[in-house]
Amino acid sequence: QPVTPGELNRLFTEKEVYNASGDIVWGEIGKALPNSSVNVESSVSGKKIDEWLKKRIYPLARVKNNGNGASHWVLIVGSDSDGYLCMDPLRSGSEPVPLSVHGNKVYSIRSVSWSDD
Repeated sequence: QPVTPGELNRLFTEKEVYNASGDIVWGEIGKALPNSSVNVESSVSGKKIDEWLKKRIYPLARVKNNGNGASHWVLIVGSDSDGYLCMDPLRSGSEPVPLSVHGNKVYSIRSVSWSDD
């Protein structure tokens, strides 16, 4: 059964997945989503990202804004002939942007998947 963003926020709050600063404690996600599998990695291959995308798992990637700015997170949602595409909360619009606008460099990556079993 799908979980709405509001429901997920409620679960994360009740199960203390957020720390005092409001950050997600990735190792605690299993308390809120018992059938989840959480991946927290400092680096990942393109092959692994491709495997996740084929399974409809969309990883969060820590990048440097515009390739050399402050660190921030984007959601990798697909790829095209030029590379990966991501949703970037710092950009207006609802269209994905190429990961190349952030220098094609991923500094760490997170993914969460779960089964209904």
